[in-house]
Amino acid sequence: MPTAKKTAMGKYFFLLILFIFQFESGAAQTTDGDSQSISIAVQATVLSAIEVTTIRDITFSNVQRSQQEVYVSPKLSDSAGKMVASGIPNATVQINFQPRLQLVHIQSGEPLEFSYDVAASAEDNQSSSQILEPSSRELQLNENGELYIWVGGRVNINNAKNGAYEGQFTIEITYI
Repeated sequence: MPTAKKTAMGKYFFLLILFIFQFESGAAQTTDGDSQSISIAVQATVLSAIEVTTIRDITFSNVQRSQQEVYVSPKLSDSAGKMVASGIPNATVQINFQPRLQLVHIQSGEPLEFSYDVAASAEDNQSSSQILEPSSRELQLNENGELYIWVGGRVNINNAKNGAYEGQFTIEITYI
């Protein structure tokens, strides 16, 4: 396991999340045959002392063929992915992430851009969480050393091919 890098700001902690984007034409069709389900599986690999547990994957459901874009709100949607970061109680951390990810169709290599929205709160209350900007944002872990993170986003599916897409989303958590 790699060691944490030391800087004047403190120790860096990296969380690598692998998203698998599934877009299938025959998935979960309703009686009208036009709706689909899309899900993104979230896997966390912890490269340091902060433990991250995935509670729920991002899920896109009832996707209509006529839709050009699909959006899941990290603050308001039950379909948002949910994770819990555990560390030092009451510690202040900084979160950074890249807001866009290019997913790649597993078979054809065709790209599909996914724009992420991330929200976080020291409480397990999604609706009171704060939407985070991709650049540095200071947050405090709660008295149990926990920070709740919800991940949503937007994807344009207008020209998407049916099949599976994959890509990696990295979020950086730094003690300060």
